[in-house]
Amino acid sequence: MSPPPADAAPSVPLQSAADRLLAKLMHPEQIEQWAALILRVISAGLGYGILALAARVTESLHAFSDFALVMAATALFGAVATMGQETLLLRRLPVIQADGLVGYRPAILRSARIVTVGLAVFALLAMVYGAASFDRPDLQLIVLTGLLVVGSGSAELFFAIQRGGGHVLGPVFRREIVWKLVLFLAAAGLLLAGRRVGAATLAGWYLVGIVAAVVLSLAAIARVWWRAPGGGAEGAGEQGGAVAFFLLNFIVQAGTQLDVLVLGLAANIPAAQLGAFYAAQRTIQILYILPYGASMTAAPRLPLAWATRDRAEIARLSRQVSRSVALVVAALALAAFVFRDEIMAIFRPEFVPYAALLPILALSPLLSALGGLHGQVASMCGLEGTYARWRFAILIVFLAAKLLVAHEGSLILFACVSATEALAITLAGVLLAWRRLGVRLL
Repeated sequence: MSPPPADAAPSVPLQSAADRLLAKLMHPEQIEQWAALILRVISAGLGYGILALAARVTESLHAFSDFALVMAATALFGAVATMGQETLLLRRLPVIQADGLVGYRPAILRSARIVTVGLAVFALLAMVYGAASFDRPDLQLIVLTGLLVVGSGSAELFFAIQRGGGHVLGPVFRREIVWKLVLFLAAAGLLLAGRRVGAATLAGWYLVGIVAAVVLSLAAIARVWWRAPGGGAEGAGEQGGAVAFFLLNFIVQAGTQLDVLVLGLAANIPAAQLGAFYAAQRTIQILYILPYGASMTAAPRLPLAWATRDRAEIARLSRQVSRSVALVVAALALAAFVFRDEIMAIFRPEFVPYAALLPILALSPLLSALGGLHGQVASMCGLEGTYARWRFAILIVFLAAKLLVAHEGSLILFACVSATEALAITLAGVLLAWRRLGVRLL
């Protein structure tokens, strides 16, 4: 038999490499991650669509401003109202699931009792905030704000329960898409009908969407609830970690709002600069969709891996983010640099002189992606207390630096401080996992 042609020799390794790449791309874990990412992209698109439609159907600028405050208050107070229980359940439920659902009901009931108190307290605080902050406060809008916090906090809790049970795509759809789709369609209908409405009308449709998401989530949880045995301990000893989870959740939720708040307090920052920073920051938040989407599927696997001390699996899950998702984030950050003027001009022409903010702020999600699961490993593997203290120290140090820079009136330097804070946060998670858990995340 004659030997194959010389130019055919490389076909075997090339074919083998192609097969490995295809097998990797078609792995169920990869498919689930990309599907979750697609849902997050759809969610982001609906979110921007809602704001654009709301600006057109509200009867005045004051009404739109009040509705924006309602959405911000709902997101902030609703997330904090879970009192750290959503992270605690996300860590406990995968182990309970692997143990045949023993302790499933007691764990959920205990967390539900704690969250009920949190919902009541933070709904009241949100109503007080609304009464003091709305341009045109009325009782209906204030009450709707409180109800939205209750609904949003409940949805966050149910989202964690479903993720802890090993489900991803269904919970993401119910938590991220359902309420936005309801509100988007309602606002689009109002626009097509040529109607102008107040903030309370949009807030009412917002509440309808949140209720729909909560009902669908409850139905999904009920199917597991009835299969779970009634026995099992409540895990009261683990509730001490909920304080750290609450602190971490507060730090994360406040992080996106704190920069704008600090700049708003600075007398040397004019309105055009504040608006430009806000526009740039909200644009760059889109880049966080990628690492967040990947972590949603990976985070519930961390407690199981740590329970068996499978450090290799924890490292694999983290590196899957740092070595793949980070490349896409880097490409988007480069696009933010190249098209920085055009992006800022979408908002207002006055913002173009501050277009350099975009590539600087884009460093934050890039650093976060390069760190893999730096923000999840410590809290999912028993170091939530130490990690919370590290994060709180970072928050205080950089808050002082931001106040100083804002007083000097340097917006670009302020953005650099914010990016440096992202580097410190990433290094904290990576170093803590390496030194205390023996896991290399990169």
